[in-house]
Amino acid sequence: MKKLVIATLVVVMVAAMALPTMAAPRLTTSGSVETNLKYTKDSGVTSESEIKFNVNMVSDESAGDVKLHIEFAPINRQKKDSFGSLTPFGSGLDLTIEKAYLQTSGPLWNGGPDMDITLGDVDVAYSDWIAAIPGVEGVKVERINLAENTIDLFHVWDASSDVDGDSASDKVVGVKGQTSMAGMDLSASVVRRLTDGNTALMANAKLSPVDDVTVDGTIAYDSANEASAIVVESTVTSIPNYTIKAGYRSLDPNFAPPYAAKDDPDKDLDEEPYVVRYAGQTGYNAEVSTSIANFDITGKLDRYNTVSEQKRIVGFVLGTTIEGFDLSLEHNINTDLAANASTADSTLTAERAFVIGDYEILGKYTYKTNPNAADNERKHTVEASTTTNVAALGSVDLSAKLASNGGLDSLNYAVKASYDAPNGIAFSAEYDGQAGFSATAGMKVTF
Repeated sequence: MKKLVIATLVVVMVAAMALPTMAAPRLTTSGSVETNLKYTKDSGVTSESEIKFNVNMVSDESAGDVKLHIEFAPINRQKKDSFGSLTPFGSGLDLTIEKAYLQTSGPLWNGGPDMDITLGDVDVAYSDWIAAIPGVEGVKVERINLAENTIDLFHVWDASSDVDGDSASDKVVGVKGQTSMAGMDLSASVVRRLTDGNTALMANAKLSPVDDVTVDGTIAYDSANEASAIVVESTVTSIPNYTIKAGYRSLDPNFAPPYAAKDDPDKDLDEEPYVVRYAGQTGYNAEVSTSIANFDITGKLDRYNTVSEQKRIVGFVLGTTIEGFDLSLEHNINTDLAANASTADSTLTAERAFVIGDYEILGKYTYKTNPNAADNERKHTVEASTTTNVAALGSVDLSAKLASNGGLDSLNYAVKASYDAPNGIAFSAEYDGQAGFSATAGMKVTF
C-alpha cells in the first residue's frame, strides 16, 4: 500500500506543479536544518547535522480542500575529527518518506455532516488504554457529527504485527464516540484486530454531581486476556482554601491490549499514561492541599498492591517565600508492607535572585537525601547564573555549579558560558571538574 500511496502522491505533486492553471494548488514546505560542532577531551572535534523536511499541498477546489502531506524522515549526519575529512554535506543523503497522506474535509453528500477523511500514513490516538497506534497505513474518518454526537472511525494495516503468520499486515478497525448529556461528558472506544478477533473496549465519563466536585472515571476491557482496568478520580474544591483529591485504581495484571500505550524510556514514571504507570496495581491515593499564612502545604498518600509487592507512600510538600527566598521541602516515606521496611527521601530547595554590583544573579541550593547517582546528582548542590555584557560580544550567559555528598572526595564543579552571535551561531564553553573542557558551536534554520 505504501508504494501505491507514495506513487499517487508523487503524481499529484508533479501534476500540481506542472499544471497550476488546472488545480491552483498552494504548496508549502516546512522543516529545519541544524549543524553542531562539539569538542571534548575524549572525542576531539565531532560534528552532527540533522535535516527535517515536510511538504504540504492544498488544492483550491470548490468542492472542498484536499490536502497533501509528505513528511521526510530526519537525516542525521555524524562525523569525527576535522571538516577536512568530511564527505560533502549533501552527498549520499537518503531522503526517505516517513509519513505521507491525503486529507479532505467536508460532507460526503449534499447536506451531509462534515467530516475529515485521511488516506495514507495515519496516527490513531483514541485512548492510551486501548488505541494508541502511531505510524500505520490506512484510513481515518473523524469528526462525524450525528445529532450532536461525534463519531470517529479507522481501518488500518499494522505492519508490525502478523499474528497468523501469513506474511501480511494485520488489519485493525476501531470506532470512537463522544457525547454530552445530563451534565456528563461521555466517550467510548472499541478496537478490533480482524486477524484474530482480539477486541478491546474503553469507556470514560466526566461529571460534576454537585458544585465544586468533579469525578472522572474510566473502565477498559481486554477481551483476549479477559482482564479489566478501572481508574476513578475525584476533585473537591467546595471547602474554602482546600483542594481534596482522591482516586482508586484496579488494573488486572493480565490487562495488556495490543494497542495500548507503551512504556517510553525517555519519560519519568509519573509522566507516563495511567496504563503504564499503574500496570498491575490495585490501590487508592489521596491528596489534600491548602494555604496557611504564607505556606502552601500538600499532604499525600498512595497505597497499592501488585502480584509481587505491597507499597505505601506517605509524604508532604511545603512551599513558602521568606525574605525573598523561595523555599520548598518534599518528604516521602516509602514502606514495603510485605517486608515491614521503610525508606525516606527528602528534597529541600532554596532559590533567590539577588544583586551584586551590576549583576543580577539567580542562586539556588538543593539538598537531597537520596541523590540519583546515574544522573550525577549529589546531596548538596549550589548553582548560580547571570547574564553579563561583554564589550565586543554583548549578552553572555554565565552559570556555575558546585556539588558534593559532604566531603572533598565527592566534590565536583562546573562553569559554563553561552553566547548567541549576531550572525546566528550559538557558542558555549564549559569546564567540568570530572569531564574536563568542552565547547560547542552550532546553527539552526527553521522554515
